[in-house]
Amino acid sequence: MSNTIMATKLKGSNNYIWWEKDELGKGATATVYKCREKKTGDVYAVKVFSNRHRDRPNYHESAQQEREFSLLQKLKHDNIVKMLSIEEESQTAERPASRVIVMEYCNGGSLYSILEQPANAYGLEEPEFLLFLKHIAQGMQYLREQKVVHRDIKPGNIMKLTTSEGRSVYKLTDFGAARKLEADDECFTSLYGTEEYLHPDLYDRAVIRTSSAFGAKTSFTSSVDLWSVGVTIYHVATGSLPFRPYGGRRNRADIGLQNQIVPLIAGLVETDINYCSDFNKFFNEVSAIVNKIIITVFDSCHCQLIKVYCDPQKDNLRRMKELIEEQCGYRPSEQLLLYENTKLDDETSDHSFSADKLPITTDTNPVLLYHCSDPLSNTDEHPIKHNIPKFSRFGSYYDLERDYQLAKTCTGIMKYICVKVKLTLSLQALLDKAVKAYEHNLIKMVLLLSDNIKMVICSAEEVRVRYSFMKDVAMLHTKNSMQESALKLNRKIENLSTKVDEVSLLTETWYTVLPLCMLYHG
Repeated sequence: MSNTIMATKLKGSNNYIWWEKDELGKGATATVYKCREKKTGDVYAVKVFSNRHRDRPNYHESAQQEREFSLLQKLKHDNIVKMLSIEEESQTAERPASRVIVMEYCNGGSLYSILEQPANAYGLEEPEFLLFLKHIAQGMQYLREQKVVHRDIKPGNIMKLTTSEGRSVYKLTDFGAARKLEADDECFTSLYGTEEYLHPDLYDRAVIRTSSAFGAKTSFTSSVDLWSVGVTIYHVATGSLPFRPYGGRRNRADIGLQNQIVPLIAGLVETDINYCSDFNKFFNEVSAIVNKIIITVFDSCHCQLIKVYCDPQKDNLRRMKELIEEQCGYRPSEQLLLYENTKLDDETSDHSFSADKLPITTDTNPVLLYHCSDPLSNTDEHPIKHNIPKFSRFGSYYDLERDYQLAKTCTGIMKYICVKVKLTLSLQALLDKAVKAYEHNLIKMVLLLSDNIKMVICSAEEVRVRYSFMKDVAMLHTKNSMQESALKLNRKIENLSTKVDEVSLLTETWYTVLPLCMLYHG
């Protein structure tokens, strides 16, 4: 009996074998299983089309299946799930032989399953989110270059591969709805996609079923992928959907996003064609975001960690202070920044430095921010505050589906509380570090001031000694000058006296000679 059960559950092809209990994911037309290569035992993924899909007329000539085979054979990119081969499934009495797709196995599972985990009930952590954003944009840019429109982008069609080094790689998969376009603006009329991630025009036609007579669009372009990726980005960032589909799931949609992401999503989920982003704008904005340098700053007055996104080429210390002002409200002139007990200001940092020369920070070693007017003050009695969601109440009767959703929500809240408890403990440690760093900086300033005062006192004493010396020199110089002047005066007087004596002698002689001259002429 057990052998019969095993035989019905064990499937395979010429080179691969899989068990139906090893299901990785299931869609409308196919199921993906974990499989192994018969020779090596290496793990891969195999996509097996469902019986409902097999029962379609001309199944072997199915245009959708052939299109997927053709596209996967041509697509080669790190952020696209690789197709390894197309195999013929072994024929059984219940199932005729048919082709299956063997792909690389992504051990991290789908992004949807990751978001369903309670730890990610409120979105991925920021570093992981930025990695996802970078990889999904790179994958879409490659599809754009290949003129391929995916038409079903959602977390369930994004896989995560964790490398042996522990690095995460996100990859687009499931190209069953994809098609190759001849031109960028080529239109198509077929309706594909998942309800929550559909472009409004597609949703209008596919779900609400508004006819063209009432203004509904009948053709669409590759821009439908931009809407889907915008909704996906919001979902991954917050853990919830931004919109509530007609008659669909009810998700919380009032969670704010980082300043860097809000304009990006706003451009993607814009219904007005005059304001919505195009592919080039989307790729450029994502590139600008993921290439920014993130400076972690601890605001000691509000006891909070903030992330400052700096352009590595354009921004400098002055711009960093302006970005801090946007989040904390302190003007650049009021900010005191310390990093590893070193003050970041005009004296220690050139404002012309680019952001890539600013400190390399982490959550445990951030730049410490103080308000200059009162560095260690806080107007809040309890500076660390968290908005903890409220637990929902279980009903008075059993409802499996409702109780499952409530239990899942409560588990997510518990995980969220655990994260906030850890954050609170780390903030407490950072606050203690900030106080010690400020004390260290204050002591260093006092010692520096003391050294300066000593230098001033020494300089004043030196000036006093020099003044006393110069005073004595001046007095001696004055005395010597007066003596020299007296000697010169005496010499002049003596010279004058000599001349006076000579004149007197000449006069006496003249008076003696004059009568004789008169007598002679008389």
